[in-house]
Amino acid sequence: MNSGQINKDMARESGIEVETLTGAAMAPGAFGSSDRKIGIFLVDDSKSFLGVASNFLSSHRNVRIEGCLTSPVQAVTEIGRIKPDLVVIDLVMPEMNGLEATRMIKSNNAHTRVIIVSLHDQGEYRASAKAVGADEFLPKTEFADQIMSVIGRLFSGSIN
Repeated sequence: MNSGQINKDMARESGIEVETLTGAAMAPGAFGSSDRKIGIFLVDDSKSFLGVASNFLSSHRNVRIEGCLTSPVQAVTEIGRIKPDLVVIDLVMPEMNGLEATRMIKSNNAHTRVIIVSLHDQGEYRASAKAVGADEFLPKTEFADQIMSVIGRLFSGSIN
């Protein structure tokens, strides 16, 4: 196993259901469909945060976790292959920060939306996130309370 990837067995042992899909991204306008789940790819150097976020998000019926990686370099490649609907990525990581990874993700996957998350909630980080094309900036301290409403706004649909 690659050290940056959380495999399916590890995820299941933690009570997390993770699917890695290779299908095409959802067609524009299909996000409100009740039978279509929003595919989310998580990137954070903290396996603990990945586990908690993945578990929380998978508990919602309109969400499917398509992958989790601790390496932003590997994530950029995998996201290009999988083409998830949404990427949730940490701002501060080794190898490459979330801003640079977001810039690369958005340039290669125009329809993929990106939410940058961080423990650091400062105006300059929000501005930098917007400048590189992130669709939203969310402090990790507000993740559980705000992530589903942010996803709902981004995809103009009802997320339960």
